[in-house]
Amino acid sequence: GEFTGKALLAPESDDEATYLYTEEGKLTDGEGQGFEAKQSYLYRLVETKLEVHKRDESGWALMHELDFELNDDLATASHLHLCGEDRYAVEYKVDFSGGWEQAYTVTGPKKDYRIRSIFS
Repeated sequence: GEFTGKALLAPESDDEATYLYTEEGKLTDGEGQGFEAKQSYLYRLVETKLEVHKRDESGWALMHELDFELNDDLATASHLHLCGEDRYAVEYKVDFSGGWEQAYTVTGPKKDYRIRSIFS
């Protein structure tokens, strides 16, 4: 499938170490069915790690804690998030010359897919 829409990454109030990311747009699945979609993440720098929180029914829940490795103009990190019997393995790549990418490999009893998102 494909998601097209708008995304915004902005400082969360006066906290220079916390950014709110929101996206909304249209998600079209592999069969051509489309629907509106939106989600929010909170990115928080805590000491030397980046925490990624996802909004759920009860508020913000920690999804990833990333410890990046720097190689020239590229920073990479990975994390495994368990949700019940499902596994969300994510890889982040941040290119300091512009843009970043995240790739999820999701597996579980009823899940088996990969999502690649490119941000510019």
